[in-house]
Amino acid sequence: MTATYIPASSNSSFDFSYSLGDYYCKKLYAGDKIQLSVTPAASDSIKYTYSVLRGYATVDPNGLITMPTHDTDSGSVETYMVLVSMTGGESKAIYLYYYGIKD
Repeated sequence: MTATYIPASSNSSFDFSYSLGDYYCKKLYAGDKIQLSVTPAASDSIKYTYSVLRGYATVDPNGLITMPTHDTDSGSVETYMVLVSMTGGESKAIYLYYYGIKD
């Protein structure tokens, strides 16, 4: 699985790879997005579902994760968890660390 991080504060983005195990993506801010791309690609026999298990992030059916827009308490970090499930296969959890509105 790969993911593209799309920061809300600029038009630049970068890719990061996701291998077996859980991925920890640090320092996400208000409005940031992550687009997940899974391999093998979805087909008639392979389906993926995305769900938020913890936190205020949202994820659409195509794997686009969007951070909320609220701020956090001073110095605090909110931990969110998104689950990616493949029919007939394994599930993977992605932990996201949300820092609120960027200064």
